[in-house]
Amino acid sequence: MVAIANVVGSGSLSLELDIEQLGADLDVPYTKYDLKNYHGLYIRLEEDGPLISVYRNGKYLISYCPSLNTLEKIRSKTSSVPLNLEQMLI
Repeated sequence: MVAIANVVGSGSLSLELDIEQLGADLDVPYTKYDLKNYHGLYIRLEEDGPLISVYRNGKYLISYCPSLNTLEKIRSKTSSVPLNLEQMLI
């Protein structure tokens, strides 16, 4: 029997971002940006929830989702997180 252990999705915000500023401005349980170790910003919208990796070019990955339903919920929440985009645009 095969079991789904990790569903991954990707998308694009279609704009370039200052991800360091984005990480500082987000009011979520977890963000991490360490350019020395990785060029993306890690975000978790909920404790121990799926991981969102956001890149400067506006592309993102959502990983560690236990189901397609969870992936869609996180993608929907991602698009509704309030941002001051003027500060984060490059």
